Parts: sequence; structure tokens; C-alpha cells
Amino acid sequence: EVLTERNNSDLIELDSQQVVVFRVEQHSPGQVKALADVRDGILTRLMGEKSAAMARSSGEQIRDRLMQGEPAEALATEFGFIWNQQREITRDTVTLDPGISQLVFKASKPDGRPIIDGASLAAGDYVVILLDAVHDIDAASLTDEAIQPVTNYLQQTMASRTLGLIIEDLRKKADVEIYDTNL
Repeated sequence: EVLTERNNSDLIELDSQQVVVFRVEQHSPGQVKALADVRDGILTRLMGEKSAAMARSSGEQIRDRLMQGEPAEALATEFGFIWNQQREITRDTVTLDPGISQLVFKASKPDGRPIIDGASLAAGDYVVILLDAVHDIDAASLTDEAIQPVTNYLQQTMASRTLGLIIEDLRKKADVEIYDTNL
């Protein structure tokens, strides 16, 4: 009714202090666009998908050959890539792509042999990592200033998780109907 007859919607309660009612003023039905209008976008998308697939294929080959013991620099030269070494990476290193940081810190700690892994990044690039060492921090050398942000983060995470569990438990115990379409 709201769309076709231009009636006001039912009252939608956002929270205890706010409600919303809406009405459609103007509606344009969906339509098929002409090929000439979307051709460039389609070509760009297809080329992006193809280049991402090629990057993944090359990256997986490099990763597999690294696992067999071939030197990284030689493989990078053979494939026309640059092997970039990063030392002393921390979780807050800002010069590293977040996808790479996530892959590095998700890897297990090397136990005598380097950890070699690879993954596609959001932009379609493929990254190969060779993690040869992890240096544990000396907890005694940490200052209160260094510890406080971590403590705050952990407290917020625990509080959020606890609240989520409480809400989940209350929903299980209560007779509540949730209308996802109204959220």
C-alpha cells in the first residue's frame, strides 16, 4: 500500500524516544539499461576478475614453490614481482595493508621452519608471506601507558560479549517475536 497507493507507512518505533513514518513521493520502476550504458562497467569488472584470478594463480604457484624450498627473490624475479621484506611488524604497523597484517598475525609461530601462506586481498591482489620468526614481548619492560589501551580494549570486548550473551539468554527465556522486516 505504501508504494502503490502512496499511503503513509505504519508507525515504526526506532527506540523509546523516536518513531518514524514515511511515504513514497516518487517511484521509478526498475528497468533494463542499454548495453552501451553499462558496457564499460562490465568490461572493467570482467578485467578486474580476470586479473584477480591471474594474481591468485601466480601467487599460489609462488607459495607452493616457496614451500618446496626455492628462494623468494628468484621466484619474484621469475614472475616479475617485487619481493618486499618487512621486519619488526607490530599489530599497529600502519605501512602494511590490513589484509597482510591479518594474515601475518593469524599465522602460527614458526617452529624451526618458516611459515609460508598466501591470500587474496580485498583489491584482488594476492599476497604471499614467509614468516620466519616471532619475537615475544618482554612483559616486564611494558609501561602502564603501553598496557592501558590493551586493558581497555579487553574490558570493552568482554563487556560487549557479556551483554550479547545476556540478551541472547533473555530472548531464549522470554516469549518474544522479532520482526526482522521492521528493524
